[in-house]
Formats: sequence, C-alpha cells, structure tokens
Amino acid sequence: MFARVWAWALGDVAVKKADSADDKVKEGCCPGKPFITFYTEPSVVMNLTNPQPSRGLLEITIPIYEGDTSVKIAARMTRAESSRVKDASSVTLLRYEDPESGWRKIPDMTKIMDGKVEIEPDQTFHVDTATGKVSISVQGSKMDVGTRMLYLLSD
Repeated sequence: MFARVWAWALGDVAVKKADSADDKVKEGCCPGKPFITFYTEPSVVMNLTNPQPSRGLLEITIPIYEGDTSVKIAARMTRAESSRVKDASSVTLLRYEDPESGWRKIPDMTKIMDGKVEIEPDQTFHVDTATGKVSISVQGSKMDVGTRMLYLLSD
C-alpha cells in the first residue's frame, strides 16, 4: 500500500506499508501504532519578485524542489501567502533571459516582459543542491534559471 496525499501545511504525505521501510520502522511499528518518519526533500530557496506596480507582495521566498512545475510553485505561493495570492491559476512565472545579470538591470515599468521569458506549465525544474542552482527543461535541454525569478498576478 502506497498513497500520496497533499497536506495543507506539509508538502507531501506518503503512507507506506511497514515492510517497504527500513529496519528501524519495521521494529517500531505494530498494528494500531503507526511509526511516523519526517524528512525534508532537497531544495533550493529562490526569491520571486513581482514587477507589477501597486501590488501588495513585492517579493516572496519559495523552496524549489526537483521535478517542480510552475503550477506546483504557484500552489506553494498560494499556501505561503494566502492573504495576498488568492488563486494559484492567476500566477504566471517568468525567468530572466540572462540569469546572471538580468535581475540587476533597472526595470522599465512600461515594458515588463523585456528580457524575460514565461515559464510554461509543462516545463520541469531541476535543482542542484550542492551548487544552489536551479535549471529548467526547455524542449529537451536544460536552461539555467539563476537565483531569482519573477511572477505576475492576473486580476
């Protein structure tokens, strides 16, 4: 038996049979007394900035996990800042064309999309926890995302 349940405050909850676990769990588990094991998935923390004027949430820090998509990240943003990001479907993620120096340029508020690329919902994030870098799969190749991304909120 294996089930994955989305939990409100937790990322994922995995329920497994005791015989699929390590020896410590097998010894400590008995009927009616489950053995709970908590662990943290490897992640890279990333700053997401909103370039839109007159928005209440300028920047949010979110962990990025291996295999994340923009839909999962938007849902994580909604859970972290539920008072300001009401609907995950209203979030659009953007990455800089130049991940090293794109975020250092002074933004032009009339041309928010200049130098930025929208992240499609089917593109997958990959994390390298040793170097703290995040990349994304774009048409079979990996593109570096850098340390910052942008998000837009639609009304």
